[in-house]
Amino acid sequence: MELTESDRHELLAAERRRLTLDILEGKTASIELASLATGIAARERGLDAADEDVVKRVTVSLHHTHLPIMVDAGVLDYDPEAKRIDPSGRTVGGSRPNRTARR
Repeated sequence: MELTESDRHELLAAERRRLTLDILEGKTASIELASLATGIAARERGLDAADEDVVKRVTVSLHHTHLPIMVDAGVLDYDPEAKRIDPSGRTVGGSRPNRTARR
């Protein structure tokens, strides 16, 4: 099932979700939540090495808010126990070939 225009707008409304999609673009292997949070924090703050407290806040925000929304939209898979994100979901603009999750 494709995302509706309304679904795409809701998904892309939050900067952290846009940054998540940008960081995951072109990746085929799963990524650790901590690595994703560090990348987002660095981009938000414009720093090469993000502050630990900022990374922790980004991690919590991703875990509790943004990643569940993205999983529901089908644009990625997230294993909260392993804290790994798999970019094998469909793209925001349409369908992506179904790939086996790599956890």
